[in-house]
Amino acid sequence: MNGKNLELNEEQRRVLVDAQQLWEAFLILRQEELSCRGGMCWKRVRGKEYLVRLLDSRGNMKSLGPRSPETEQIYATWRRKKEDLRQRKEAFFERADLIRKMCKALNLNRVPLVVARIAREMFMVREIRKRIVLLGTNALYAYEALAGVLISSGLPSAVSKIPPSAVSEIPIATGDPDILWDARSCLQIAGLPKGGFLGLLKRADPSFQMGDTPYRAVNREGFWVELLKPTPKSLLEIKASQMRVSPFPEDLLALETRGTRWIVSCPKICVTAVGYDGLPVPLIVPDPRAFVLHKLWVARQPDRPAVKKRRDAAQALLVYHLLEQYLPGFPLNYNIIDRELRALPSRLRKLTESLKSIKSTEDARSLIRTSLPSLET
Repeated sequence: MNGKNLELNEEQRRVLVDAQQLWEAFLILRQEELSCRGGMCWKRVRGKEYLVRLLDSRGNMKSLGPRSPETEQIYATWRRKKEDLRQRKEAFFERADLIRKMCKALNLNRVPLVVARIAREMFMVREIRKRIVLLGTNALYAYEALAGVLISSGLPSAVSKIPPSAVSEIPIATGDPDILWDARSCLQIAGLPKGGFLGLLKRADPSFQMGDTPYRAVNREGFWVELLKPTPKSLLEIKASQMRVSPFPEDLLALETRGTRWIVSCPKICVTAVGYDGLPVPLIVPDPRAFVLHKLWVARQPDRPAVKKRRDAAQALLVYHLLEQYLPGFPLNYNIIDRELRALPSRLRKLTESLKSIKSTEDARSLIRTSLPSLET
């Protein structure tokens, strides 16, 4: 780890794959645990025994029928299943602890702890993981895991053959995430905890409170999360845009932002990276090609602070080089991008033809100035 070549070595790759497989195992185990939740017992009613299934902690139950060979078999099968699940959970946690220690020892624990906890909580709600995407600097953790490299600011070079100017200005350790909510329909997100999206953030960190704006939550350490959404396009979307993410009045609103409609309409991917705690974390991010082109557009916006414009161009350049060197599964061929990323404006898709001439952040900024003088949203 000398700062000149941060490609993962064989041991790091092996452990990263183990961590990713650990997350898949966790999801399977969790699904089985949900199918076995509650309890099962015999209950005597009017001198006769019935097999009942306990549904929740409030005492709700469901009768499975009077005692008989069939219900005794059901009870015995359930007991065996519960015991097998208990043993598998013990084995899983032992392996998880081993992988956690190895990830930390090999410096694979990358995603800031609060971001990792939030990402895990969001993934657990099906309707949320279908309708959100992580934007900004935190998406780089997903792309580096996908490419099998480690990005680092303040070092001469993040990965071999990538120009130092592509990474020297990227604050990869910045934790504050922007979460984009696809608000193009009138349906509110189901399955949220009490308090809605803010309640979900509180699961990750109980200190989260509404910030100085209704679309921002802040914890006691000053770490903030912003909830964004695309600007509405149709009457139906305008109606939907007036709705909260949840029916809870104390919940966050989502801030309308230009250009994000393209992102929610483009393909997104889920990449398992590793949190600072050494455990796997699922990150739902834009297609890396859409990330590059959108970042170039963001860097062209006149109301964007100059320091952020330079960072946006550097991030776009970095992910472009990751695509070029490590991610052949995301072709940079214009014809393919024109087909797969149709949600992006035509002039933005055509930038693909000019990207190969970019060698530095200055080249990227020059390309933006000459190619995107009046691109509309």
